[in-house]
Amino acid sequence: MTTLYDADFYGWIQAQAKWLKARNWEQLDTENLKDLQVKRPIYARAGIPEYWVVNLRERSLVVMRSPTDGDYSSQVTLTSGTLQPLASPDLSLAVEPLLP
Repeated sequence: MTTLYDADFYGWIQAQAKWLKARNWEQLDTENLKDLQVKRPIYARAGIPEYWVVNLRERSLVVMRSPTDGDYSSQVTLTSGTLQPLASPDLSLAVEPLLP
């Protein structure tokens, strides 16, 4: 399942701006605003090799890897399947139980 953030980042930004101007607070994607816009570059600059964000609204897991120049060069959004964390590559985690 592709989210607007993943499929059309510019469209996502435009939607957030529209909802802010209309004071439509409940439509704002606040988790993505904070976790994907504020924390992401901080963690990438710190060299954190892998960063996960659970998107509650979309019921998805955003996995970012390979920090390069203050951002992550790899990002994938998962709603099912399994994931092997970089810190424990022998471990295989099911994605569904991580989602609300």
